[in-house]
Amino acid sequence: MLGNVAFSSGKYGFVFTLKSFAQKYSSQFKLKNDVFYNLLWGDFYFSRKSNKFQKASSKDAPYRTFVDFVLEPLYKILSSVVSYDFDQLSPILAQMNIFLRREDYRLDSKQLLKIVAMEYFKGTNSLVDLMVEHFPNPSQANAQKLARNYSGKKVLFLRQDTEIFKTLQKCDPQGPLLINIVKLFNRENCNLFDAFGRILSGTVHKNQTVKVLGENYTLQDEEDMAIKSVKGLFVLQGRYRVEVRF
Repeated sequence: MLGNVAFSSGKYGFVFTLKSFAQKYSSQFKLKNDVFYNLLWGDFYFSRKSNKFQKASSKDAPYRTFVDFVLEPLYKILSSVVSYDFDQLSPILAQMNIFLRREDYRLDSKQLLKIVAMEYFKGTNSLVDLMVEHFPNPSQANAQKLARNYSGKKVLFLRQDTEIFKTLQKCDPQGPLLINIVKLFNRENCNLFDAFGRILSGTVHKNQTVKVLGENYTLQDEEDMAIKSVKGLFVLQGRYRVEVRF
């Protein structure tokens, strides 16, 4: 297993990975995290009669470990919260070392489930851990992206034997500015667009003058090019835009 899959619900505000679940159970079964993590996916079953993992189902181990250890606890939590069965929910949460305040139980099911999920899954730690482990850093990502997508035949000054190309590979912040615009988002009045892009080289600043190159731009024909000023810099976070001031 690569371990690069996360399970999440935006509606109920939780995210988890198999590794994050392995951390919950590994000490209980006196297994290392990596060992238990590998047992949570595929044709593995746990027999509570023999207290052992096995590779085939049986009468006392009818479900795969993913269903037994991951889905079943989720089903119990979801059904208890949605049905407002707090007499059943409280002992279930106590087994998981989750203890809520009295006023939490007065919330509607959606709000209560978010609180329970945040306590049970410990926020977004598992997603951050996955990203740290599997997402390459900018210099590695640039080299991989260029090797996969860029031929260097159309734009002569970006041939692979030039210094500019080497700065792109390293994602050099001191190199010439080059931004790959991947999408345009229209503003509410539909008169302006926000350009969403990936900085391949250089550093961009507010009020900086840049050349916007169209798809048909070449060194011989610069008709598909416009000179514009950077009006603002933002980081997109869902439906919100957070301004970057520099």
